[in-house]
Amino acid sequence: MGASVGSCGATKTDKGLVCGHLFTLLKTVEFGTTTMIQIRNPWGYAEWNGDFADTDTSENAKTFFAEHGHPAKDDGIFWMTLDDFHSNFKNT
Repeated sequence: MGASVGSCGATKTDKGLVCGHLFTLLKTVEFGTTTMIQIRNPWGYAEWNGDFADTDTSENAKTFFAEHGHPAKDDGIFWMTLDDFHSNFKNT
């Protein structure tokens, strides 16, 4: 399944997502009461920089990454909450 941010008048959104570009949805998992989505930018770089981004050092993110793994590198694969997904992706 794929999703796109759509046209946004810039190269990227303020959260790092490439405008007018298709992303691939890899999987979903439940984390407490939150649904998490793993997404891939097929370019292999340019990732989400909001909550649960590779660089998120909050305790919540650390716990999630310890359970579900995710190397902190710019490889195009990232996690976000379902709420953030609905807020940022317009074409699914």
